[in-house]
Amino acid sequence: MPHTSSQTQTHTILFVDDDPNDLNSWANSLRDCSASYTVLKANTVKAALDLCSYHKVDCVVLDLDMNDVSGFQVLFTLVPDRKHREMAVVVLTRLISQSLHQMAVEYGAHACLLKQNTSPQLLNQAVEAAIASTKASGN
Repeated sequence: MPHTSSQTQTHTILFVDDDPNDLNSWANSLRDCSASYTVLKANTVKAALDLCSYHKVDCVVLDLDMNDVSGFQVLFTLVPDRKHREMAVVVLTRLISQSLHQMAVEYGAHACLLKQNTSPQLLNQAVEAAIASTKASGN
């Protein structure tokens, strides 16, 4: 059977951030990194969880510092069993606390990146690694 290379696998990425400038800037930057991304955006936890229930989301890029609820609540909801991650999550935050970054990874995030130190390419690499890791673990 011939191999068709014209089919590119697309991934749906959900950005969750209550800062509209960050939300749009990072979402657009990631979309520019790869034509294979479909990018969804949510500026509240409720909107994020609703989108996850209606779409097959491959990776959530999550800010921890949200106005309505802590980003950790989203992380706990999306990754209820941190030993069996079915949802790829990358944290992208302005919070500088190393202990919060460590906690995010311990509770199921594949990476925790500091907005000030992250380029679109670095975020793209983290998203790709998170998706690959989740698929490799059986999803």
